[in-house]
Amino acid sequence: MVLLGCACLTVDVGLLCIRAQTVQDTVDAAALAGASQLPAPGFSVATVEAETYVTANNEGRKAPVSITPQDGILYYAPGEEVPGYGRLGPCIHGIAVTGQAGVDYAFAPIFGLYEDVVTRSATAVRKDPAGDKGCIFAGSDDPEIAVFTYEGSSTYIEGSIHTNSAITLNGIKHVITGAVEYVDTCKIHEDKVDIIGGTFESTVQPYPVDYQWEDFPTDITVNQITVAADGTLPSGRIHILGDLTVSDTSTIWRNALYKVEGDVTINANKQVFDHITIVAQGTITFNGSCESFTPYLDGIALISYATTSGNAITFNGASSNSEGLMFAPNGGLVFNGANQQVQDGSLIANTIRVNGAGLTFIGTVDNPLPGQPGIRLIL
Repeated sequence: MVLLGCACLTVDVGLLCIRAQTVQDTVDAAALAGASQLPAPGFSVATVEAETYVTANNEGRKAPVSITPQDGILYYAPGEEVPGYGRLGPCIHGIAVTGQAGVDYAFAPIFGLYEDVVTRSATAVRKDPAGDKGCIFAGSDDPEIAVFTYEGSSTYIEGSIHTNSAITLNGIKHVITGAVEYVDTCKIHEDKVDIIGGTFESTVQPYPVDYQWEDFPTDITVNQITVAADGTLPSGRIHILGDLTVSDTSTIWRNALYKVEGDVTINANKQVFDHITIVAQGTITFNGSCESFTPYLDGIALISYATTSGNAITFNGASSNSEGLMFAPNGGLVFNGANQQVQDGSLIANTIRVNGAGLTFIGTVDNPLPGQPGIRLIL
């Protein structure tokens, strides 16, 4: 009996340990495979991917591993608590896979033990790379106002949103691929808005960019520029001591930095702004629908240093494509548009208001969120 007991410990316990490791290896692979499909195109595809890896790992095995019938695959969204690990950060999605396999004992039946079931679990997470880009950043920490307000519908925002106070997002059919971070209050109908990166209460953060007036050297100085009709604006790095005013539909804009001491007023329609950057001490008002706007310098489109309780930058357009950062550190930024207008550049300002439908915003400012990138096992 002593020898049989030793055999039971040696053979059957060894078999149990080997089977447990097999189950663990299988669920590890399944969890990583499922996580690769998060957050899009969805849980159903992630489930199929996990089950496919379990099936593939069972090939040739006498005791196959199976996913437990109930709660064998669980999903965790950003901000949810993962048992044994903690709360997931912004843009981090998780999948837990639990598997099992049977063990038939060789010697343990002498002691009345014939079989057993080994169960093991693995949890993997995936951080959505879209959340690594800051798309909208409202810097005011005034608790009395919604420093970021959106009025409209059917907007696609690729990247994260951060406000140092309150956020109000009205309308339906919005998609935000990153996280929404706020400090004071958050008014979003989340049942009508798909926030892939999750919604989080955060802390006051500094601007993710720090461009100064002195960072823009120029080669040419003029008193002011006013174009009324069929005009041509000079190319190069131009320092304008007064205002820049353009009221025309045929003005040529190409390869220029305009550093303006005064205000900028542009009334345009169907123009092409080919590599243009405007930096102003005063306000910038853009009216019209340009065919395209590409930046001249470091991915920067418009910067206004105007200190005002109103709008430092007002961008009114429709049915156009614009690229480049818009930055108003001391005032408000208003972006009005519709009809599939695309803004490929971050909006960063003291306060931000967006009006329109069918808009697309693509973040371009590096603003890494907590958590390791890519796919990894956490449990």
